[in-house]
Amino acid sequence: MNRGEVTEMCTMALPHELCRLGADAGHALRTPVAALRVELEEARLHRDELDVDALLCRAMDAVARLERVVEQLRLLDDPSYAVEHGHRFGERLRGFHPR
Repeated sequence: MNRGEVTEMCTMALPHELCRLGADAGHALRTPVAALRVELEEARLHRDELDVDALLCRAMDAVARLERVVEQLRLLDDPSYAVEHGHRFGERLRGFHPR
């Protein structure tokens, strides 16, 4: 396969890969948002049984997951950010595998 064929194949695959990356990012963001929504809805429905400390702990866990996803997306989006800050995320990046 010559260089032109490889370039053409990559160009053809790029929109598909971008769509897949977008779908993966959307899923990764929706999961902690859904968890946060469930916690808040349960708290609203069962105020008399509410353990505020436990609720806040679970909500903060969901926010932390959102922050990790945003950090990973930032690293993918901005190569200079990845070079500058990538050392902080090495283990997580090695474990990040979009579909």
